[in-house]
Amino acid sequence: GVMRRIVTGCLGAALLLAATGVAAVAQGPSVIGDIEPAGEMLVPRMAHTSTLLEDGRVLIVGGLDMEGTEVGSAEVWDPATEQFTFAGSLIQPRLDHAANRLADGRVLITGGAARQDPEGIRADREGPFPLASAELWDPASGAFEPAGTQVIARHGHTSTALADGRALLVGGTMGSTPIAEVWDPDAGVFESAEPPVVERIYGHTATLLDDGRVLVTGGRDTAFTDLAAMELWDPGTGQFELAGSLEPGRILHTATRLADGRVLITGGSGVNGDGMQDLFSSAVVWDPATGALAEAGILVVGRAMHRVSA
Repeated sequence: GVMRRIVTGCLGAALLLAATGVAAVAQGPSVIGDIEPAGEMLVPRMAHTSTLLEDGRVLIVGGLDMEGTEVGSAEVWDPATEQFTFAGSLIQPRLDHAANRLADGRVLITGGAARQDPEGIRADREGPFPLASAELWDPASGAFEPAGTQVIARHGHTSTALADGRALLVGGTMGSTPIAEVWDPDAGVFESAEPPVVERIYGHTATLLDDGRVLVTGGRDTAFTDLAAMELWDPGTGQFELAGSLEPGRILHTATRLADGRVLITGGSGVNGDGMQDLFSSAVVWDPATGALAEAGILVVGRAMHRVSA
């Protein structure tokens, strides 16, 4: 059936994208839907997050405004009215953060960056300044509240809501070892996790699998090399292990869990066969049962920093 998607930013109005599903993405040119206006955001923004809520609304948080200042406001888009309404203010304005809807319906906001040093002690340099603070947005109250302090400040990281209610943070550090950490909702604290097999700073993906494990793919390491290595994190052992190679190495791609449990990986940016940085149009599927990758077609247009929804 046709699925409707809400698209927000960059510094612009919201649009609805009607798509016929993941398979159509990899089959070549075809008309798969229409784009139509869906209202105007209260604040033009980029580098924000958009999170689907349990009731079908979409929460937009933070970002960067037209003046180059981090945004402190949040807003909610209602599919019934196609209108945006104010949804509270962050305790700490931020951009390039992560947001996850938790099992109880609240939204966890982690890390990100501020253009100005929030502690006011780093007047010797310009931002962005990575943030260690985390916040929770409650749909019942429409308010943000503190959710603890991360082990390290990070932005451009991934945050994955786990089946047991916790959240796994990977990468996204600036000038320090990109360790992983886990947020515990009961204690409201972050704890260090075992380090990934491969250091990843940004541009990677982290996808929750049906069995509760997390698949981490691609990204860029501390030497600014685009990574091909894939690894799995097991919530039972807290350990990472290698899970294959996604050749060539890439950043800013997507990895989407499908209904059958496989993971569709599309696009991204990396070095092509000619040694030049390029946008990839390839798509592959990773099977958790076998650990194997299989070709899944070619995108109509090579792309990075895009989104895919199953």
